[in-house]
Amino acid sequence: MIFILAQGGKQVNDVIPWVIGLVVALLVLVGGAVLVRKWMLRSDSGTASDEGLMEGLRRARDEGKISQEEFDRTRKQIIAKVKANMKTSESSAATLEAAKKRSAAGREDPRREA
Repeated sequence: MIFILAQGGKQVNDVIPWVIGLVVALLVLVGGAVLVRKWMLRSDSGTASDEGLMEGLRRARDEGKISQEEFDRTRKQIIAKVKANMKTSESSAATLEAAKKRSAAGREDPRREA
């Protein structure tokens, strides 16, 4: 390719559009790959709220897509999951609060200043 460019003239004029075309194609492919990656990494289930899940579950039951038994079983699973998440959150908050109290007590302890 360098040999062709070094010769100049008509051959250079034939190569330049191909090089520009390849660069544009590469940019389009990279842009497409970025968009596909963003789309694949998007988590629909992670952004949906539990209230939205329950509403969708009710709608599916009302439309006859699931039975009442399936509705009840899934509803209980969702409630258990929410309770487990709340318990974890409360436990984390309690641990953080205890650590803050220990830290504050350590700074106020007069024996440590001496």
